[in-house]
Amino acid sequence: MESNKSTRIRPIPYDKEDKELLKELGKKINRLRVEKKLTQNELANMAGVHKNFICIIENGVQNPSLLSLYHIIRALDTSLYEFFGGIYGKWKSVVYVLWRMQT
Repeated sequence: MESNKSTRIRPIPYDKEDKELLKELGKKINRLRVEKKLTQNELANMAGVHKNFICIIENGVQNPSLLSLYHIIRALDTSLYEFFGGIYGKWKSVVYVLWRMQT
């Protein structure tokens, strides 16, 4: 069977703004984790993800799925308002989806 290159799913490259948002997100997760005196391994276990996943998110390298982010925020025992405070405008649609998941 002949492959059709036009139908292949290709990752969208991140632009500068995307990379900055991922770094902001990672810093926020790191700050909250440290404030709550959790190790990356403890947070990972609580969120149901691998500890390496927490590490690469905190370093701004990985773009977590909404579901992963939802579980991490819940594991940090924080509200969506607290988590997205300060970056809400950039993440408005994400906040709405996560809020709907909570209700």
